[in-house]
Amino acid sequence: MTYLVLIGTLGWFVERQVRSALVDDLITSMESVAEVARLDMPDSPSELEAWASDVFQASGFRVTAISLEGEVLADSHSDPSVMENHGDRPEVVQAFSGEVGRSFRVSGSTGFAQHYLALPPQDGIVIRVAVAEAAVVERLGPFRWGIFSTFVVVGLVGIGVVALLATRLARPIARIRDTTLRIARGDLQERPERSSVRELDELGLSITQLAEDLGERLAQAELASDTLEIVLGALPQGTVLVGPGEDIEYHNRRARELLGAVPAHLNALTPH
Repeated sequence: MTYLVLIGTLGWFVERQVRSALVDDLITSMESVAEVARLDMPDSPSELEAWASDVFQASGFRVTAISLEGEVLADSHSDPSVMENHGDRPEVVQAFSGEVGRSFRVSGSTGFAQHYLALPPQDGIVIRVAVAEAAVVERLGPFRWGIFSTFVVVGLVGIGVVALLATRLARPIARIRDTTLRIARGDLQERPERSSVRELDELGLSITQLAEDLGERLAQAELASDTLEIVLGALPQGTVLVGPGEDIEYHNRRARELLGAVPAHLNALTPH
């Protein structure tokens, strides 16, 4: 699941980067169109409407001519006489300050999200060009499909690799588990197989060391038990060892001779 989230996040990031590059390229084209349009702009106000329409037909960008007072003098898409004053538009404000104005917002005239670019005023007129966000989405479409296809393939390959690795690891882990269970049941001669996976190999070696240590301790305990049996069995006195629950854990041969049948519990032992 984490892998799929990572792939999805990476795909989203790549798409954002591609979109940013497309927008930058689009803005560069808009600025070039605006510069060329300004060179061809007529001096007569009555010819501005036809000029704006011609620029739109040639470039596909909406064109607006704006006076220093913010009045719309010509627009390729709307009647200037019914349009609001544009002096407060962000890109126009930037252009009035002598910079190339840029903004991305919803148009009050069309109701659609648009990219705007406005050149600083020349001869008292600001030239602004605009293009709908839909144009960016349209250009992004083929890239988006390519990105999606690429990451689907990468995701499927990655899932296959993860599944293969999981299968490869599951089998030796299962064998180590079974070996450990046999050791826990007392088969101290069992040893895990060596593995080509470093972590699993180290785990197997640790279990092997544990089994060897356990075997040594059991051998020492058996030796101590045998030694105790020899020592207590040689005593001339009857000897009985009682456990925490007053169960009789051990009695030597002399105790059997003195007591006869030795009971399993201390309470059943009859004093002589």
